[in-house]
Amino acid sequence: ASFVLSSIAVRFVFPAVSMESTSFWIVRTSPVSMSSFLWSKFATGFVPIVFFATFLTIAANEMLSVHPFLKVLTAVAVVFMSLALVGLAAGLGAQYPRFGAENVNQIAGSYGGVVFMVTAVAFICIEIALLAWPTSIFLFYEFRNRPIPGPRQLAMAAGVISALSLSVGVFYFSMRRGIRALTALAG
Repeated sequence: ASFVLSSIAVRFVFPAVSMESTSFWIVRTSPVSMSSFLWSKFATGFVPIVFFATFLTIAANEMLSVHPFLKVLTAVAVVFMSLALVGLAAGLGAQYPRFGAENVNQIAGSYGGVVFMVTAVAFICIEIALLAWPTSIFLFYEFRNRPIPGPRQLAMAAGVISALSLSVGVFYFSMRRGIRALTALAG
């Protein structure tokens, strides 16, 4: 779901700033801050993407008869990954605008679009690795019908907290850098 999410984000969220094209001067001269402008681009992309990704994850988990613990874990993880990937797309789209593009595909295929996709794939791989550890611990003890020892529960919690923290960090720093880039562009 996260790879599908990143491909949707590069197509619809990443080019959002660049789509202003020749009318970006209106945004620059309006009383709206660049922060509000970028947050509106983020919100417009985040709402449908998080619903789509969450629905896709829950539906797949139901079809595969996944254990309830893993259903909750994957649903929470995909919400946080949506936050990070949409924030990354909006932030990098603001850092690498391409106002002269003739169509959206040129924007998504630009240098900034490639940077987004490479960064998104690296983020997804790290996120999956961080979540694989608690999942493997859970499944190891679940298949053996044994209780999970305290230290293993702490390891599981550390993996989940690390993954969620990474998502929040990617979101925060991407949006912050995007706002800074737009402010410098409008300056």
